[in-house]
Amino acid sequence: MKLSCYLSLGLLAVASCKAPLNRVTRAENLPLHEVEINTTRDTVLVLPEGLRITIPAGALASKNNPAKLELLEALTIEDMIRAGLTTTTNGHLLSSGGMFCILPAKGEEISIKKPLTVEVPASKISDGMQLYQGVGINGQTDWRYPEPIVDSDKTSLAIGKLLFRQNCASCHDPLKRGTGPALYNVMERWDHDTATVYTIINDGNSLFGKDMRWECLFTEYNKTAMTVFPALSKYEINSILEYIEFVGRDGKVQEPQQQSYATQVCDPCTFARMQATKFKKKLKKNGVDVDGNDNEGFVTRTDLRTADTVYGYGKISIAGQDQTGQEQKAKYYTVKINNFGWKNVDEETRSIAATRACKLSVALTQPADPSLHIFLVIPDDRIFSLGGLLVDGKSYGFYGTDSLVYLPINKSAYVLGIAEAGNKFLFGMTPFTTQLQLDLKLDVKESDPKVYEEAIARIGADKGLSTTVNKITADGDFPKPAPGASLEEKYAYWKQQAAKCKTGEKID
Repeated sequence: MKLSCYLSLGLLAVASCKAPLNRVTRAENLPLHEVEINTTRDTVLVLPEGLRITIPAGALASKNNPAKLELLEALTIEDMIRAGLTTTTNGHLLSSGGMFCILPAKGEEISIKKPLTVEVPASKISDGMQLYQGVGINGQTDWRYPEPIVDSDKTSLAIGKLLFRQNCASCHDPLKRGTGPALYNVMERWDHDTATVYTIINDGNSLFGKDMRWECLFTEYNKTAMTVFPALSKYEINSILEYIEFVGRDGKVQEPQQQSYATQVCDPCTFARMQATKFKKKLKKNGVDVDGNDNEGFVTRTDLRTADTVYGYGKISIAGQDQTGQEQKAKYYTVKINNFGWKNVDEETRSIAATRACKLSVALTQPADPSLHIFLVIPDDRIFSLGGLLVDGKSYGFYGTDSLVYLPINKSAYVLGIAEAGNKFLFGMTPFTTQLQLDLKLDVKESDPKVYEEAIARIGADKGLSTTVNKITADGDFPKPAPGASLEEKYAYWKQQAAKCKTGEKID
């Protein structure tokens, strides 16, 4: 049976002895992303909440190409609550760094031949985080089989550092502009086009007349030729790139992040050819074939992709700005994925130094409905646990049958009660601050689902540092066709501008 991310979680969460979770806490409440992957090339996917998935060329074995995948991400406490994704392992509480699901789409037969790299954005980094697999245990969702998140290979970094100093440092710095461009995030600037990056380092001169991105860069740096290194192997180049990324993650970027070379404005003639090519491709995609080759050899990506472009495991920091404009680091956990299904970056609360053995019990103010579920939520640590009856048979706890539970102290927290009785929706919430001993009261009563939605939105209001992806457009100083102009009109305009360059005319 082929599972979707929704169905796989549903099978994990369906209770054999307990009532299933309510419709307000199901995976279907998360947006499902279906994507097509060209299995012959590297692909980098960025999901709306910031999850990044790198799929190397040849990593997926599929009868179909493109292959179709289904993706879900649950990176905030609000996501986890809405999807019913509790954070427990074998009865122990977990503090989650983010959850995600990768599965073949319905009807697809796909296997993983080479690891996929997943970068999970985080508002803070904890050294104790591990990667867990989602499984069904006793009819409930659970996270098992933890694997440590380790740092990158030190041998590769050492080789990369040596090679960088020997071959690159005279012209380049990872973090600041020199004779050549700053190299941090170089793969992103080249749109993860590994084949072209290898060519640049081995023999960049071969790209003249073939790749406008390279000609733009050459023009930007005063037409200074780059030294070529034909003897460097792919392993050595990857080691250099890994070292550059390592320096960039921990260093302070000294100039703004640069845009993709595919959208960079250089001289007007090159820009005109780039624009003509862009609109020509859009027309072809819409089934409109146009004559002429406006930009022969212009490459935006290549199908000859061969390498994993995210390096190693570890805890990655990418420079950025906070809401006040101050420089800080957006952090990532980076993991390798060898199988499909739900994954969770987590740390057991009992292993966190700041947690304590606490006594926490919750008593209802009125008899419980049979469909009632009690949850503990600690937003700052992304803790979301399903409660159960304690040994007294009246109050609820979140670890074993006594009231013991390992919690961070002095944190904002909530206890939620949710039930669906026929057409009635019942809800209750008790906010509190975690302490060593607490006996809480919870009033669950008939409510409007909107009240629940507003409560969950308040709980999830503090989402930490988010990762946004902004599309960069290269408009330059050139006049454009009138607003609402058709693709044909835009293509004709830029083709005309590019043609002027060939005759020496001044373009608009």
